[in-house]
Amino acid sequence: MHTVQGTFPVISQRLNTRPVDISGLNNNFAIPSAFEGEVLVESQATRKAILERLRALALASSPTDIVVIFLAGHGTELPHNLGFYFLPYDAPAPARSDRTPLPPETMAKGLLSEGDITQALEPLRARYSALILDTCSSGTILEGQQLGPLEEHSRRFMRLAYEKGMHVVVAAQSEKVAVERREYGHGVLAHALFDLGLLDDGADQSPRDGLIELGEWLAWGARKADALEREFQGDGHDRPIPQYVPPATAWPESAVLRATISFEAAASGGKH
Repeated sequence: MHTVQGTFPVISQRLNTRPVDISGLNNNFAIPSAFEGEVLVESQATRKAILERLRALALASSPTDIVVIFLAGHGTELPHNLGFYFLPYDAPAPARSDRTPLPPETMAKGLLSEGDITQALEPLRARYSALILDTCSSGTILEGQQLGPLEEHSRRFMRLAYEKGMHVVVAAQSEKVAVERREYGHGVLAHALFDLGLLDDGADQSPRDGLIELGEWLAWGARKADALEREFQGDGHDRPIPQYVPPATAWPESAVLRATISFEAAASGGKH
């Protein structure tokens, strides 16, 4: 699991929450010894570093891997149909010293674009993979979800997701704000997925069989985050709507992330 998250100094509204700690997830996965996690936080999460790590991850992947990429922080949708952008730590200031705004095309060069993410992950060979975007306007990336593999949209991420069979989760639709809450210590989507879904075994629901599979976890996390958002904000038009998009092609067997009962107990018919 690779995560990128943190605060960004050039943004007027800083994130007030701590990064999700994935170090404790090792013992929560079905095969703990096979779990590898890497985190880029704060000043580590530069544009160059993120792209290098994504590319290295894709190149090192194999058909036996389960790859989960979690991007949390500031996201934006630039005008003139420039698509979704993730703001790295070294993102350019949105205005010049004389306070005149940077043109969108100039601003975009210092951000992590949808096309950048797509190109970095092109070599991905993992049979099971997922991208989780816990950012504002992250739903912008879903606009190409109906595209087939032969469409001429090489910069659109959903074209890649279609071809690779990737799961995708976003925290908010286009031009909506993804919510962070101090009591959680991070965003609502991260809380639902990691704290409630994995660490508390809440995602073991469909069916409740002592196992948490990749699609089961992501679908449950998006639904739970949506329910939490409703509790906080009601059904107002400004409420972000987390969304889960399953892969276009499902494999016959499932990708098990988490065993909520011990393998020894399962083998003997017991449960605890």
